[in-house]
Amino acid sequence: GSHPAISEDRYVRYLVMGYEECLLWWDRHGRYYFHDKEDMANFAGMQIEQYLEHFLELWPGCEHAIIKEPWLTAHFPALARLMKEALFVVMARDPRDIAVSLLKVGAKLEKKGQDNPHPRDDMERLGKYIHVSYTTLFRTPRRHWGGRLAWVRYERLVTDPQSVVRQIAALTKLALSAYDPVAAWPGWDDGTVESERLGGSYRSEFWGKP
Repeated sequence: GSHPAISEDRYVRYLVMGYEECLLWWDRHGRYYFHDKEDMANFAGMQIEQYLEHFLELWPGCEHAIIKEPWLTAHFPALARLMKEALFVVMARDPRDIAVSLLKVGAKLEKKGQDNPHPRDDMERLGKYIHVSYTTLFRTPRRHWGGRLAWVRYERLVTDPQSVVRQIAALTKLALSAYDPVAAWPGWDDGTVESERLGGSYRSEFWGKP
């Protein structure tokens, strides 16, 4: 989910990847289990919708399932095909800043004795890692989205958050007029956010701060 009090969702991505994998191997596998590709898409979409309904039931008072997970971005085109009413917001950031951030993450992991997926001596690999999400979106025709996709510049969110909030509100029709860019993030009853409960190398000291 996108609430700071809970960690990012991965299950939606796993469900979409199952559909993509079956579509890739349709002639060899998929055609034996579904009437046709449309039947498979309908089934996969139903699975995701049921999961999101279940998620909302776990959090009474929540009206919308807003899923934020960076690795899900590359699967947005497939997700848009499966969920006809879903809306998509892509955060675009200067790739150089993404690289610096990931190098810091890698250094933290290394310090903990863990695998470093972003070593400084393999910038080509790091570039491909950053490139993959955007490439999938750039190769998808605009008509595929039907007006359900918005691009947000990370740098603009930092310098002019209110204009970005208005952009997102216009797309989603969410009531965001009360948004306060300098207020602390909501968390658990003790005031902490999930990063303070679990820690994590992908979180910086600015996480959860106004």
